[in-house]
Amino acid sequence: MKIQEVITRTMRKLKVIKQEQIFLVLALAIGISMAIVNPPLQEADGPDHMWRVMDVANGNVLSPVVTLNHDGGLAVVPENVNALNFRIAEPDTGEGIKYTRELDGICFSKNKIKAEFHQGVMSFLFYPQALGYNVAMFFGLSIYKCIVFARIFNLIVYVTLVYFAIRLIPVLKNSLLVLALFPMSIYQGASISPDAMLNGLCFLFVGLCLYYAYGEKEKLELKNVIWLGILLAIIFMAKYVYVVLGLLVLLIPKSKFKDNKYYWMCFGISLLPILLSSFISLGIASSTVTSGQAIEGGMTQLQYMQQHPIHIFKVLINTAINKFQDYMLWLNVLGWLNYSLGPLIYIVPMFTMYVLASDVNEINVKVTGKHKFLAFVTFIAICVGIVLGIYISDGRINDVGSDIVVGVQGRYFIPALPVLYLSLLPSKMKNEDNYYHLKVAGIAGMIALLSVLILVIHCF
Repeated sequence: MKIQEVITRTMRKLKVIKQEQIFLVLALAIGISMAIVNPPLQEADGPDHMWRVMDVANGNVLSPVVTLNHDGGLAVVPENVNALNFRIAEPDTGEGIKYTRELDGICFSKNKIKAEFHQGVMSFLFYPQALGYNVAMFFGLSIYKCIVFARIFNLIVYVTLVYFAIRLIPVLKNSLLVLALFPMSIYQGASISPDAMLNGLCFLFVGLCLYYAYGEKEKLELKNVIWLGILLAIIFMAKYVYVVLGLLVLLIPKSKFKDNKYYWMCFGISLLPILLSSFISLGIASSTVTSGQAIEGGMTQLQYMQQHPIHIFKVLINTAINKFQDYMLWLNVLGWLNYSLGPLIYIVPMFTMYVLASDVNEINVKVTGKHKFLAFVTFIAICVGIVLGIYISDGRINDVGSDIVVGVQGRYFIPALPVLYLSLLPSKMKNEDNYYHLKVAGIAGMIALLSVLILVIHCF
């Protein structure tokens, strides 16, 4: 009887543990492990990100709006920056452990130089990494440990943002937990990539919108909506295309406000942050995009699309048909798309769909068909923006007038997946399993842990 009582009490205690609390523990434990075992700079575009981290850490905290400590096109880096000696550590070759040991035996110089490097990303996306880098530099740690500290500080910000997103979101809690624990999601979160903060911000914005739309808060005030405007402005400055998530504010009913006039006033004022950021960001983007476009016979990709608007639909259809399978596979291929996760390529999407189909609706909310349609339109708009954005701006691999867009990776769609989940959420599904969230979190945690073990096998 005593053993049974202990088991019963333990199960009761486990039952009240929330999804966000489980995520916090799993994400930190698995994320830190991944930050350590992942060889230096093996996240996609790792060397470029590291240069930005070092530049921000050395005072360039408002790039690319303005450069405070050097002219444009430069970066402040250690004078022995070439000690990074970057190379892609191919899987199953032992290069990962060799590269790790090499950088663990060298320290960055305290002396700084200004080296040629063209900034193109808002510096605030590198604040956590720069702080971690500076902490490691303060203690005189090796280059490898500087990278690990930058990754861990980035992970902390990602986990914090997602923690509040899961806590706030009234529906899809388990689905969001699984998405945030995707091997690719954790890999990005525990990297020096700015996508860690971007993913967390997008998850938080979706969670806040759904909290206002379906949550227990009966009446909304101006300050509530301003938070949405600020979040959306930050997302816009990070990656323009994800501003489409702003359509989700249409889910919030007017009945949440004291009257129609107050409803429109709140959303009008909340648009001010994004209007301000748009003037800053679009001014920067115009020159960046123009300089990156492919040019053929004096015509840019954008000009070609303007003269042949029907070609846009051809490009989108051909890309969807020919690249969809690649996008799905790449969601579970880490590194520079060279660390395959084997069976997880198939297990992760199947498990995700199972969780979505049986997700527990913890409050009595029915997501209407109109709301699902709006969510689906939002998802499609983001996908179109991602594909066309790469098509227009990347002049190295997308020739003018080409029929298929190349250069898009599956990880780009992660911030948009919560709205896809909302559009697919079953209306009549009931799940009375009181321990469902524990089982889901346990499986998601095991999948993420397995991805770490596979990464170790590939790299060491």
